[in-house]
Amino acid sequence: MDWLTKLFSQENQQKNETPKPAAPIKSLTHKEFKNKYDNGERQFKNYILDNINLKKINLYGVSFENCTFQLIDLRDVSLRDANLKQANFDGMKLKGIDLSNAALHQASFVATDLRASNFTGATLTKVDFHYTNLYYACLRGSNLSEANLQNAELTHANFKEANLSNANLNNSNLAWADFTRSNLCGANLLNTNSFDADFYNAEMRNCLMNKMSYTHKNFSKS
Repeated sequence: MDWLTKLFSQENQQKNETPKPAAPIKSLTHKEFKNKYDNGERQFKNYILDNINLKKINLYGVSFENCTFQLIDLRDVSLRDANLKQANFDGMKLKGIDLSNAALHQASFVATDLRASNFTGATLTKVDFHYTNLYYACLRGSNLSEANLQNAELTHANFKEANLSNANLNNSNLAWADFTRSNLCGANLLNTNSFDADFYNAEMRNCLMNKMSYTHKNFSKS
């Protein structure tokens, strides 16, 4: 095969490998959502959910992959075991929401109120919690690998046995947070306020932590 034929062959191969563009985002009204839901539909993908009332609806295991939530009151709503990959909750008030065991890979919660929320066992890989309020949130056993937690409010948050490998917690507030038996290998803990945070038996290899506030922390067996 001469060099010119080889070049065209490589170009055609690259064209064939080019990923298809993502499906366009479609707006979904409350009436449309309710009609689909009442007819048994549980897979909602690439929608903008605007001003939809999800109160008193059983959302267990429902899929909202790559959906954007706007003007929706999700406080105290349960989305346990839901598929919310790449979903957008930026700026929402989600205090007390139950997202335990939910799939949230690459979801976005920038500047979101998640006080007292439940993420137990959730998949939160590469999730964006930038400037998010997770005061008293439970993330026990969750997978936060490569998550962005910069400038987050994590006071009293429960990260017991969570995977935070390569997560970015730069400039976050970790006061009284519990990282017992968590995996923090490769995590960025620079400039954090870690007053009375508990790192008992945590894995912390290759952590960036030279500018942490170490006041009263428990590093036993770390």
